[in-house]
Amino acid sequence: GYVYDLGDFIVRAGNIMVASTSYKGMLIEIEYLPQTSSATASNALLEEFVRLISPPGVNLYSPQMFDYPYEQVGLDPKNWSMLHSGFQFMTLFRRQHIL
Repeated sequence: GYVYDLGDFIVRAGNIMVASTSYKGMLIEIEYLPQTSSATASNALLEEFVRLISPPGVNLYSPQMFDYPYEQVGLDPKNWSMLHSGFQFMTLFRRQHIL
């Protein structure tokens, strides 16, 4: 996919393909660089950023709206790590029947 550096944000975008032939949609990941250690502290800011980059008439789906059961998989719900991102991707892909 593509990576864009937009000030305090890094935006990664790419298509989701299954078995290299079946298009399932587009994935956009937004990273807020002045990130706090809290897994939820930046949610409102990220939600607003998603609304700002959404094309008119298109509502982008945001996994930030979900409450993830981090504790159930042994992750600290308050201290963010890359494992939290991976868990969010796995949860999103399962909910969308991609995995």
